[in-house]
Amino acid sequence: MMNAYFLMAQQMRTLLRILKKNIYFINNVKKGTFHEHSPILHSLTNLIGWGKVCSGLVKMFQGEVLFKYPVIQHTYFGTIVEFQ
Repeated sequence: MMNAYFLMAQQMRTLLRILKKNIYFINNVKKGTFHEHSPILHSLTNLIGWGKVCSGLVKMFQGEVLFKYPVIQHTYFGTIVEFQ
């Protein structure tokens, strides 16, 4: 049990270090205030726990990837289907 807790704590430290590096990079590259050019990242600073972050990312993934229906995909235009 103690080993699992240690691994979770280590993963959290790694995630926070990555998040800090990303925010530092964004602040150096982009101009203006942080909440103007990165509103999604800025909204993460107001959250209480990682459960809310996870559920939000799952909802975003479902809306942007899973629930999109492609109308035409991998269709070659030519003599069979002509594009005018």
